[in-house]
Amino acid sequence: MFSAFFIRRPKFAFVMAIVLVLAGSIALKALPINEYPNIAPPQVQVSTTYPGADAETLAESVAIPIEEQVNGVDNMLYMSSQSSQNGHYQLTITFEVGTDPDIAAVQVQNRVALAQPKLPQAVIRQGITTEKQSGNMLMVINVFSPNERYDALFLNNYTARNLEQPLARLPGVGNAQQLSQNDYAMRIWLDPLKLEAYQLSTQDVLSAIRSQNIQASAGTIGGPPFVHDQADAPRPPAFQYTLKADGRLQSVKAFEQILLRANAQGGTVRLKDVAEVGLGSKSYLANARLNNQAAATLAIFQTPGANALEVADAVYAEMERLGQRMPEGLAYDILYDTTESVRASVEEVFKTLLITFTLVVLVTWLFLGDWRATLIPAVAIPIALIGVMSVLFAFGLNLNMITLFALILAIGIVVDDAIIVVENTQRLIDQADARSLDRKQLAIDSMRQMTTPVIATTLVLLAVFVPITFMPGITGELYRQFAITLSFAVVLSSLTALTLSPAMCALLLRPSAQALQSPLSRFSPARPFGKGLESIRGAYVGSIAHLLRFPKTVLGVFILFALSTVWLFQSVPGGFIPPEDRGALMINVQLPDGASLARTEAVTREITDQLRPIEGISDIIGVSGYSLFSGLAANSAFMIAILDDWSDRTRDETQWYRILGRINQSLQAMPQANAFAFPPPAINGLGRSGDMSAQLQDLSGDSVQALAQTLRGLIYQANQRNEIERAKTTFSATTPQYQVSVFRDKAQMLGVSPERIYQTLSTHLGSAYVNDFTLKGRNYQVQVQASADNRDQLDDLKRLKIRSDQGELIPASALLEVVPQVGPSSINRYNLVRTADLQITPATGTSDIEAVALMDQLAHNTLPDGYFIEWTGNTLQALKANELVLMIFALATLFAYLFLVAQYESWSLPIAIIATVVIAFWGALLALKLMPGLTNNLYTQIGMVLLIGIASKNAILMVEFAAKERSGTQGRHARSIADAALSAARLRFRPVMMTSLSFVLGVLPLLFASGAGATSRFYVGLTIIGGMLALVLIALFFIPVFFQIVQQLREAWHRRFQA
Repeated sequence: MFSAFFIRRPKFAFVMAIVLVLAGSIALKALPINEYPNIAPPQVQVSTTYPGADAETLAESVAIPIEEQVNGVDNMLYMSSQSSQNGHYQLTITFEVGTDPDIAAVQVQNRVALAQPKLPQAVIRQGITTEKQSGNMLMVINVFSPNERYDALFLNNYTARNLEQPLARLPGVGNAQQLSQNDYAMRIWLDPLKLEAYQLSTQDVLSAIRSQNIQASAGTIGGPPFVHDQADAPRPPAFQYTLKADGRLQSVKAFEQILLRANAQGGTVRLKDVAEVGLGSKSYLANARLNNQAAATLAIFQTPGANALEVADAVYAEMERLGQRMPEGLAYDILYDTTESVRASVEEVFKTLLITFTLVVLVTWLFLGDWRATLIPAVAIPIALIGVMSVLFAFGLNLNMITLFALILAIGIVVDDAIIVVENTQRLIDQADARSLDRKQLAIDSMRQMTTPVIATTLVLLAVFVPITFMPGITGELYRQFAITLSFAVVLSSLTALTLSPAMCALLLRPSAQALQSPLSRFSPARPFGKGLESIRGAYVGSIAHLLRFPKTVLGVFILFALSTVWLFQSVPGGFIPPEDRGALMINVQLPDGASLARTEAVTREITDQLRPIEGISDIIGVSGYSLFSGLAANSAFMIAILDDWSDRTRDETQWYRILGRINQSLQAMPQANAFAFPPPAINGLGRSGDMSAQLQDLSGDSVQALAQTLRGLIYQANQRNEIERAKTTFSATTPQYQVSVFRDKAQMLGVSPERIYQTLSTHLGSAYVNDFTLKGRNYQVQVQASADNRDQLDDLKRLKIRSDQGELIPASALLEVVPQVGPSSINRYNLVRTADLQITPATGTSDIEAVALMDQLAHNTLPDGYFIEWTGNTLQALKANELVLMIFALATLFAYLFLVAQYESWSLPIAIIATVVIAFWGALLALKLMPGLTNNLYTQIGMVLLIGIASKNAILMVEFAAKERSGTQGRHARSIADAALSAARLRFRPVMMTSLSFVLGVLPLLFASGAGATSRFYVGLTIIGGMLALVLIALFFIPVFFQIVQQLREAWHRRFQA
């Protein structure tokens, strides 16, 4: 027998255990720590700028050519783009989980290159960026001047020059990008009246700058080749000199002196005569503030697959180094850091792990009543938990919330094997003659009885978990890491139970009577606890004896439980991943269409002043002119409310959802803007927010106004439903605009091309990127634009003049028709189709899945032909996960059943074991049902999969023993079916209760979780405790009766078959 070798050679068993612990300890040092497995779908972003283009022009000339080429790239899940009113275009391609982001980026870049010949030259000159990155910000660095010595322009450019590049080079950083990008630029502010006075056109100015601000090479003097093959050839030069040309202009004064015109009399017109020249900002589209103080806001994005904690640690270390170089009056702070919640969550889970271990050991001591016996399972726990670290390292996994959950739950499971070995060996020692006690032989006899149950319970757990490791997608990856961790922990536990535990039993165990005489045990609570347990066992066995006489009644009650379980499955709302306390809340602000950036800044300052006094909020980061949903827009703002540390928010009033409610209540009272707060996504990279995300697609080709009207109708219908707390959008098609049309025939007759007309308009009213200049070792753009007072009224168009082919200056107003209209501030596209974004917040008690079904029904009833809803982001992943739920439960149950069939060589006997799973599910779902607002989400489903294994494991302990009693393989004559069931109930009640209670108390700390990551721990704890209580209080009464019913049917069938 396998265990006999280790019982006779205990040092061998100890060496094996020590090697396992050492290997696990070494692996533990090397394991990275993250919040979740790498489950966020990889993303690749394509971005460019078309200066002066409106959203519709940008969509038609840039978005369509690029997206037609990118569409269908390998493993693409979906793509979405945004064409902003300020000429900025961004395309995000989301790929299937598991796609190599490097290969995906290369493939996208190759396809973008195919579209370049179809793009405007202005776009190609600006450049097209293709890069991989995570979909969400990892952290935000705020650079500010405490004494307000430096202005926003300096802060932004100091950050760009000194921080962006070093941080972008760090391993794992996908991008370091300012949310308010304000690089230096040489700004040339034209005065149209002065241009007209000097008879100059916009094209004259642009040509002069291009011809005089150039990067030139002047060659060398004295360089080879030399003339030396002639008699009168001069001697070769002794020295070689490089000629250095002035090249690019480098100062404001130099640009002011650019010559625009000169005549024979020496008269000159220079750039300073028609324009103001100064060092300004490349863009004036967005401004960032920290607590209403000017700041540069630098967002750090990690690369897909990078370890978030390692990246954050590298950023902190680099900022510590770079911060020492900052001049006096400059400081930085990192207030928004998503890894803070990760660290806090992992720390809380480690605390839970320690508490769970302590509780399990105490419960084991209460049952066994002897510290020697308690030591055996107490040693088995760390061997399994530490040993499994080497397995995680070998599989390339990391320590995250899922694997740590598996370790917490594994404590209650791995102790089971050691407990049943100890309990059975102790029973044999107590029954043996104390005068001829051979503990080694008794340990061997015990393992002859227990080897099969230990292996069977282990294999049934493996049968439950191994198949689900092959499930696809995000759900499959989460289950895979959970299943691998738990499965190998159980395998190591079983190995310990078959090797070290019996060896320690032979060395440490003694008769219970002798143990009770020790001073430590004499006053131990284990003695009254043991007496109370014996009383409970007596009552339990009496109840079983009574129930065995009414099997049909018991079966009828079980059918009622099964039907109520089905009802609970249908009535408990489904969900994906519940929101967590991430230590920050997001705010989106949208002013009326056409509102200026100055108005937006005023509103963000007012919001900051209103929100900062709210208890639980420490800081407010605000970016005016930028929205998380609509990108760069003058009438939008994005704000982050930084919450106090979790340790400082222990009261109910300071929980994140309470603060969220107070923020929204305050924002709703502001008439100046439509603003709302929302939680970050539960998992970084899965959507922009914790709300449900959808796209309303327009396949009909209607106008943007028709799309907006249809969207407003759908939102109105959704907000009338009690199941929806709020339906909202940032899309608008009512931004005030002017349609500018050229009188082409007239322009042609006057010798003015439409291209020249639009170039003049774009330069004066937008901006023209001419070329570059160098400042402090970096290249910056030279931008030409009309001064502010010459482009703030529609009448300013009358001041613009365009030179004709004949050299005359023609008023632009004579060639243009300007008609007021409204249009979109940005145009979104989703999978090549024009769309409008839609965010849904379900009401309390309504799950995401129910809200999706409701919105789909509303869309079917209210949307006109050609309009459809497409779910995206975290909602799309939730729908994919929901499709797999029943399949996962079915596979886990089926494989457990098939294994038991192979174990017992019977198709019917495993039914007595698997039937208890129904009771476990009933208890878990009832616990969720009794607490309003809870959902059957990914965490509860993980707990329910585990309950399949636990329920089967407990039932095996009884059914296995009853089957042996019936067949007479326990050293006795065969018993009747009822006597065999009753004997199994009597003898296996104690180990089943011991393992079940230790598991329940081991999970109990999860139920009282607080702080970061508390929601996930609570869901797992509630589900498992609900299921385990049902198993202990209800299923234990069904198992012997199930065995009786199934065994009677088996034997009746066999008799009929033999006859």
